[in-house]
This record gives sequence, C-alpha cells and structure tokens, in this order.
Amino acid sequence: MRTLVLLALVAVSWPAQAENAWVASTSIRVLDLDSGKLVGSVSVAPEQVIREIAFDASGERAYVASMGGLFLVDTATLGVVNRISDRPTCSVAVAART
Repeated sequence: MRTLVLLALVAVSWPAQAENAWVASTSIRVLDLDSGKLVGSVSVAPEQVIREIAFDASGERAYVASMGGLFLVDTATLGVVNRISDRPTCSVAVAART
C-alpha cells in the first residue's frame, strides 16, 4: 500500500499509473512514491507560486499553471519545453483527444 502525506503545499499531482508524485510550491519536486525519496526537480518561474499541474494522457507532458505563466514540461527530462503564456495562470486542464 502506498501512502503519501504532504503538508503546506500548493499543488500535488501525478499522471495515471504513476510511480512519482509531483509536489509544488514555488518549484516542483518529483518524489518516488515507493521510497518517498526526491528523484528530481523543476523550476518554471522562480519565486512564483505554482497553482496546478495537469498531465497529458500519455504522462509524457505536464502543463504547469503558475503565477509566472503557463509552462509545458517534459516529464522524462524534467525540462521546460515551452512557456505557453506569461500571464498569471491559476488553473489548467488537459482534454483527451477524440
């Protein structure tokens, strides 16, 4: 059984069937769900609060809504692929393609 307890965080998310949790405040920390250990981190807009993280259906891309804008992150490399918008973004959702 996997249990993850997080306190004082703004955003917590993970792709379906994930082995990692993405935890955020002003940067994203990627944690292994089995060991609880840090496996990586992502900084999208330094010192800007991250409001929400949404993953595409494949789990290969994460869309990160922050007060510093909307960002596209590659989940394998943990690199920022694109800054989609520089306007403060409070929420993001990813629709499945039909």
